[in-house]
Amino acid sequence: MKSKSVTAVLTFFFGVFGVHRFYLKQYGIGMLYILVSLIAYFSTEEVYLILGLIVIADFIAFLIMSEQTFNMKYNSAPITVPSSPEKTKKETLESNLQYQSIMSKVDSLSRDLKTFPEHRISNEQMDLAKELSREFQSLIEKLLEDPKLIKKLSNATKTNTHDIDFVIKVSLLYDIKTIYMLLNKRDINNIRVATTLFVLACESVLDELETTYRDLNNDAFFNHHRRGTFADLESRIINTIAKTNPLSISYNLEGKTPDKQAESTFALPALLSLSDSEVFDPYASILNRFAIAIAKSDDKITKTEEKHLKTIYNALHHPIPEKKNSNLIMNETESESTQTIEDILKELNSLIALSDVKTEVNMLVNFLTIQKEREKQGLKTAQISYHIVFTGNPGTGKTTVARLIAQIYKSLGILKKGHLIETDRSGLIAEYAGQTAIKVNEVIDKSLDGILFIDEAYALVGEDKDNYGQEAVATLIKRMEDDRDRLVVIMAGYREEMESFIETNPGFKSRINRYIDFADYTPEEMLSIFKSMCIKAQYQMDSQMENQLLEIFSSDYSQRDKTFGNGRHVRNLFEKVLENQANRLSKQIQITKESLVQLTVEDLE
Repeated sequence: MKSKSVTAVLTFFFGVFGVHRFYLKQYGIGMLYILVSLIAYFSTEEVYLILGLIVIADFIAFLIMSEQTFNMKYNSAPITVPSSPEKTKKETLESNLQYQSIMSKVDSLSRDLKTFPEHRISNEQMDLAKELSREFQSLIEKLLEDPKLIKKLSNATKTNTHDIDFVIKVSLLYDIKTIYMLLNKRDINNIRVATTLFVLACESVLDELETTYRDLNNDAFFNHHRRGTFADLESRIINTIAKTNPLSISYNLEGKTPDKQAESTFALPALLSLSDSEVFDPYASILNRFAIAIAKSDDKITKTEEKHLKTIYNALHHPIPEKKNSNLIMNETESESTQTIEDILKELNSLIALSDVKTEVNMLVNFLTIQKEREKQGLKTAQISYHIVFTGNPGTGKTTVARLIAQIYKSLGILKKGHLIETDRSGLIAEYAGQTAIKVNEVIDKSLDGILFIDEAYALVGEDKDNYGQEAVATLIKRMEDDRDRLVVIMAGYREEMESFIETNPGFKSRINRYIDFADYTPEEMLSIFKSMCIKAQYQMDSQMENQLLEIFSSDYSQRDKTFGNGRHVRNLFEKVLENQANRLSKQIQITKESLVQLTVEDLE
């Protein structure tokens, strides 16, 4: 005879191993319990939890089960406690109903656990997490090898060069955390795919993590995810990362007083933009892909997440808003002492299009080099004017070429610093009478030993040739003469307007004899620029998209006027394509590395 009490005790203490089933001589079911226990031990905690719930249900069922019912089910002997048939049937029915109710709840809970997405990470998501981690590792290497960023960072933070590594890593971690906190709904304390993506991104930056999780095989990686390894690391990393922006960069809001300033959302993008770094595009693209992956980690993107993704995209790609007719813009891009003329010309010649501009600059370099050599030999040299006029439509690379010429002049010893100060009418014209000359002199003083680049220079005098503009021009011409050994002026603007501007003032005409015209980019050149942007930002497109792009650029080129944006037009289209790609990915069931980098014809619509 088998005892109900003994069965209940065995169920309570040894139920997960099926001992109570062996006691009841249900050997097959007992072996099944042992098998499930072994599977739970080596695989998932969910299986162990389900098994535990079933054992608890067994224990409760045995406790509430009557002796008669127990004997009827598990003993062949007659019922020992006499009872009326009606009572036996009633007790049996009640016990069976209670047992069925408990098992129904267990089955329901089991189904919920099996389908609960927060506990699941697919092979595609694991591969994506590992790939993003590698991209962040590559990004760190690019940042640490960027001389422009290192120099700007050293000047901005007054940090020793050997500490820059730490500053860059702290700043990158802050940017990763900012994205994660914006998109991560931290109201579910379970194992989350978003958590795993976050930790893997940070792991590439942090030196103190002992394990390189991205190098684990998928089974080991999944086990770490399931056991909550990444959830534990998440809290530790978040508490370690700076709570405030380590590279807080402020800028004046359009039309506001100087005390009305806005801070950049992220740490590094603003500094990368200010230093004209080549890492800017890759940095913005990788962090934007990370943001999409975080938002899509639970296989859906909500309206709130869509809003956050747009905010993140704009903050990454436009960390400092462009302001038309802004105050003085300072691009203090002093050339490195190790740069040679060959290095600078190599950078110039690597630019897409601008064939005529390259020819003109190379001829200028050859002429200046020979004149410098004659001077060394004690021979007479020609009277040289270093001032230049750039003509052409917007977006043709005039500012970029002006920066390179500044570096060329420094390398040849014409200028001591070789920095570039960029301004326009608003940076030179004062609001009150008598103040314009003071403002112009202040800007020129900052430009000495470098180049003063005046964009849309014809706007100085305006259509009405106002007195303020005339005062600015007179002051500028005087300083060009007084500081001819320390000041170079490059004026830029539309071709016809610049020709009229120079012609109307003999002072400019006698001091400037070199003109460089910047032609509009052809459709093929615009396509090459777009492809170059894709390569820099680590995106790919197929031949079908290339053909479609060429058609778009051809149409735009045929309808262009003098306001045609050229390179700026290509940049705007590129950013629109990236926004469209993000919208397309938000509708996909699952995101992979391939989908994050692939641009399609659909993204052009």
